[in-house]
Amino acid sequence: MKKIQSNYIKIAVIVVIAGAILYAIMSIIDNIGLVYDSVAAAVKFVLRVLAPVLIGFVIAFLLNRPSDFFEQLLGKIKYLKKRRKIAHVLGVLFAFFLFIGIIVAFFYLMVPGIIESVSSISRDIPSYAESVDAVLLNLSENPDMGRVFEFVGIDPAKTNSISAIISEFWDEITAFVQNITGSVFGFLVNTGLFIYNFVLGLFFSTYMLLFKHELKGQLRTLSKNVLRKSHFRLMFVVDTADDMFFRFLVGKGICSIAVGILTFAICAILGFKYSPLISIIIAVTNMIPTFGPFIGAIPSLLLSLMTAPVYALYMLIIIIGLQIVDGNIIGPRVLGDSMGINGFWIMFSIIVFGTLFGVLGMLVAAPVFGVLRILIKNWIYKRNHGTLEGEAEFAASMQRFREWTSKKKKNKEAV
Repeated sequence: MKKIQSNYIKIAVIVVIAGAILYAIMSIIDNIGLVYDSVAAAVKFVLRVLAPVLIGFVIAFLLNRPSDFFEQLLGKIKYLKKRRKIAHVLGVLFAFFLFIGIIVAFFYLMVPGIIESVSSISRDIPSYAESVDAVLLNLSENPDMGRVFEFVGIDPAKTNSISAIISEFWDEITAFVQNITGSVFGFLVNTGLFIYNFVLGLFFSTYMLLFKHELKGQLRTLSKNVLRKSHFRLMFVVDTADDMFFRFLVGKGICSIAVGILTFAICAILGFKYSPLISIIIAVTNMIPTFGPFIGAIPSLLLSLMTAPVYALYMLIIIIGLQIVDGNIIGPRVLGDSMGINGFWIMFSIIVFGTLFGVLGMLVAAPVFGVLRILIKNWIYKRNHGTLEGEAEFAASMQRFREWTSKKKKNKEAV
């Protein structure tokens, strides 16, 4: 009898718990908008508080390998061979000098031209409107075109009717271009808060790089003692992500800088009015695989059209030519087959991450899916060929990863 009562009590407890969980789920669904807003607000608050640390981590991530390179280079000097700590500190300082030098060069060479281009667009809008006004007025004398204008509600004979429409149209274009450049450079020029966070980030990154060996040792010791069985699997994920992200961001960055410089040189030679702004748009959007050139082509063609109609055709030819060069010459030499993802998955990842996280999501979509590809491929390999244990399996997995992403790899494999 007591056993039957005990079973009833257990069933009652399970039903109550299940009901509470179901009620909580239904409440979340009914208030999904409020939950989303609350979570988004909490994430934004945490990101705002941790901004200097996150900026410092990104800087340290980008400068880690350059500092190692300078450290090894300096370690060849006879005086520094036995003074590894001094070589390490000097390597970090050299990497920071290189980083700051690139930033200063960018501001000195490009930012004034970009600001002048955006200001010039605003100043030139009235003259563009008047020119288009005159062209459309001439076209309206044709009976067929007159009917077209009547259909769309434009009266070319009415003073300033077209100018007003064109002015409004160009205002939207200007706002569009400013939004694009603002999304890239707004965090650099918009606020003292970013400068404050960036300076703090530099200090954080300095300490991270100076004490990176100690920090890595502490984290690995913590992981070994807390995770134990999963430690080497976690290390494989971390090392794979580290290598993949660095290779993609730096490699794609070099490709984009090369494309931007070529764009600027060609546009300057041909006499484009907004060469600095066009080249920056092309370079930044080139960081996004597949869709980047199309995204950058729209504002670039519009800006070229504002120089002269024929320049839009020139720009289209330039963009196609540069993408051929980037896809067949620059990209393969710099990136090799490091991603190893076919076109469908690249497009899928960009659409999903772009929808969820905006421009930043589009930038990191390819390396994220690249890491997932390696993890899945390694899992399949271990299921088919068996696994080792612990550190031996970690070393074997890393060896396979290096083989799968080698630039010299000839036979491309798809997941």
